[in-house]
Amino acid sequence: LFWKDFKLSKTIILIGLVVTHLPFIAIIGSAGQTESIAPSVRLASIIAMTVSWIVFPMWSASSYGSEWPSSTDQYLAYLPVTNNQLLSSKLLVVALPSMFVFILCLACFLWAQSNIETEPKIYISMSWDDFRTSDFLSGTVAYLCAMPVTFAMGWYFAARLKRVIVAIILGIVSGPVAMATWAISSMPDGYIAEHFLPLEAIGIHSALLTTISILLIVLGFNRSKTGSV
Repeated sequence: LFWKDFKLSKTIILIGLVVTHLPFIAIIGSAGQTESIAPSVRLASIIAMTVSWIVFPMWSASSYGSEWPSSTDQYLAYLPVTNNQLLSSKLLVVALPSMFVFILCLACFLWAQSNIETEPKIYISMSWDDFRTSDFLSGTVAYLCAMPVTFAMGWYFAARLKRVIVAIILGIVSGPVAMATWAISSMPDGYIAEHFLPLEAIGIHSALLTTISILLIVLGFNRSKTGSV
């Protein structure tokens, strides 16, 4: 099942991987033209995060909608395959490259941030005053937390609406909405800022959006039980 779904989705996955890696490829090409590559790596990671808002829902929605009925019938006829197994295979095919891109963006940003002398260092007891001295930290948190939401929204609406293009659009739109939730919750003098340190707030916020994303994916599974994939 996994290889069947990979073959159906490999073109869109490869396109997405190329697009999300282009900012990093551009840095490699200009590495010798700058004294420190760290600011360029940081910028490339942020660009890749932004592009992922398009790539992630494109992957999840397209994977869900890429099934050929005859292929499914063939597998169901010869193997004891359930509908949930079919969906799990599709989800795994696009979840793996999504996690890779997410980890790559996060790792590159953290490395770059720690190697830019003018930027505050990230540590457990970091204060909001230190956190807000950077023009990049807060925005990057919002970008990262929104990435799984765009993936989950694309998956859910592909299952609910059976319209890949519409699901992709709704997934893309969910990115700025998820980003806005961090901007609101981390406002100065707000409840979060008054009662939690920045890294604690980030943990709570990311856990909440991750939970919502998982629920959307589960709802996509449940929704599929009312009809064929």
